Amino acid sequence: MDWFQNAQPTALPPRRTVIRELPLHLVDTSNKVIDQGTAVYHDFVSFCGRDNVIEVAVALIIGSAFTAVSVSLVTDILTPLLSLVPFLNRNLVNKFVVLSCGHGPNVHKDSTLRSIKAECKYNTLAQAATDGAITLSYGKFFETSLQFLISACSLYLMIKSIQLFWHKKIVKETQNCRYCRKEISKNASRCGFCTSWMDGREEQESTSFEWPKFNGLDEMTNGLFRSSPIDAKQKRRAD
Repeated sequence: MDWFQNAQPTALPPRRTVIRELPLHLVDTSNKVIDQGTAVYHDFVSFCGRDNVIEVAVALIIGSAFTAVSVSLVTDILTPLLSLVPFLNRNLVNKFVVLSCGHGPNVHKDSTLRSIKAECKYNTLAQAATDGAITLSYGKFFETSLQFLISACSLYLMIKSIQLFWHKKIVKETQNCRYCRKEISKNASRCGFCTSWMDGREEQESTSFEWPKFNGLDEMTNGLFRSSPIDAKQKRRAD
């Protein structure tokens, strides 16, 4: 315990020194914050400034607006016209078949089965859903399918008009590689997956190649084993 009693507290830096160094610490901290903020800003700008991000954003905006137009066309114009057909005496959405009656206020518990079926009549699909009935909503499905067909036809006509105006194909034609069966461009001369030529030159080279024919081992080795060094020495001694 003597060393603990004899220990002296560490001397703190004078207040003047701390005050002098405080601006330097503030400047260093502010520079680090500015550098980090600048790096984050540049990363964000590079991410948002990519071509594919801008193209996707524009496509989503135009697609949502086009979807609203197609839905309005079907709901507000075509559906009322189709309702004038004799067997479509009301809107397509309200064409449904009741599979099971609900247990709402329209059905009494003491009623017989025939009376329940007689009372189980709904004018709209919302009324049947509120009553808890199970319905087969074929009119809603038909209207949704009609919206899809109109959207697809409109997009097709739009793409065709752009191709006629710009003289450029937007939808590129593709084909399957005969070797790896991957989908590539129709105008491609070589497959980007298996690097095979599309003009069939590899098949021509493989069929035109012929193995050389040799009459014997001596001709195949081009006289390599025709005479050995031992035979040459024996011939010299004989001479």
